[in-house]
Amino acid sequence: MNKLLDRLEYKYRRFGIDNLILYIVGAMVMVFVAALFYPDILTMLNFDRELILQGQVWRVLTFLIMPTSTSIISMIFSTLLIYAFGSSLERTWGPFRFTVYYFMGAIFNIAAGFVMGYTDNYYLMLSIFLAYAVLFPNEQIYFYFLIPIKMKWLGMVAGIFMLISFLFTGLVGKITIVAVILNFILFFGGDFITKVVNYFKYKPARDKFKKNMREVERRRNDGE
Repeated sequence: MNKLLDRLEYKYRRFGIDNLILYIVGAMVMVFVAALFYPDILTMLNFDRELILQGQVWRVLTFLIMPTSTSIISMIFSTLLIYAFGSSLERTWGPFRFTVYYFMGAIFNIAAGFVMGYTDNYYLMLSIFLAYAVLFPNEQIYFYFLIPIKMKWLGMVAGIFMLISFLFTGLVGKITIVAVILNFILFFGGDFITKVVNYFKYKPARDKFKKNMREVERRRNDGE
């Protein structure tokens, strides 16, 4: 996947959207503020296959900017995190690769919505968090600005949560989770497989090295 992305980026770099996550979060905040005064706006923007087929085609995209919460405190906290994670991914990958990651996830999400009749952007936002956790596993954040936690542990918790959700949610939820995870696997699956293969490939050499080091340490302690 990385080689393909490299070739695509070389040819189509200009299609990468600078500050994409800023536009997404900004749109979410605008919808959230509008919903404080006009609550019905949320039902006008969500994904609904039947209504889309009846002509309300904007729902194909507007569900992507639905607020992540109806609580002001939770909304502030979640949008700050989404922006922080997304902007870090864009700086690391570059605008083109981050744009591809986001819109591939969105396309899979939309496809799941047409299959099942409904979808939302929850797991799409979660996929940004998971990508950040994989790229920056030792990065430390302060949960609710108080508790320091490394990203790798939060990533594991999120993965377990998605697995539990997959097991106990309905078919719509299962399809949505699979759609978003498929995008994540396309981006990170190759690297994960390579790491696993290298782990077992070089394990005998590592074990031999550790054994030799223990022997050296034993001789040093024995005064040999």
